[in-house]
Amino acid sequence: MEQSNKIEIIGIDGGKEIARIHSQLRSLIISTERTIPGSRRFGLSDEFIDVLSPDAVNRFAIELEEKVDEFIPEISIAGVYAEPDMNGTAKMQIYVEWRNGYDSRN
Repeated sequence: MEQSNKIEIIGIDGGKEIARIHSQLRSLIISTERTIPGSRRFGLSDEFIDVLSPDAVNRFAIELEEKVDEFIPEISIAGVYAEPDMNGTAKMQIYVEWRNGYDSRN
């Protein structure tokens, strides 16, 4: 079975801004904290990887919200959901929204 690390941004619109937000969010998620020289806080910790679901999903969501606040301040995380499959993996759905006061037409 083919696995995918495709990230779909659900819940916001804004034309070319979506490509930029997609790239930033994907980079944040796939980067491990402390691995980017000059920006050691960028990325997520690897602590939740060894934790059983749903605790792993909760830890992931909390950390993602904190990092988005810091590194992608024009959006906020509206929700993180996981759909487990029979192989012990989960399909993550991350819902984002524009933060109050942000105008995506700029």
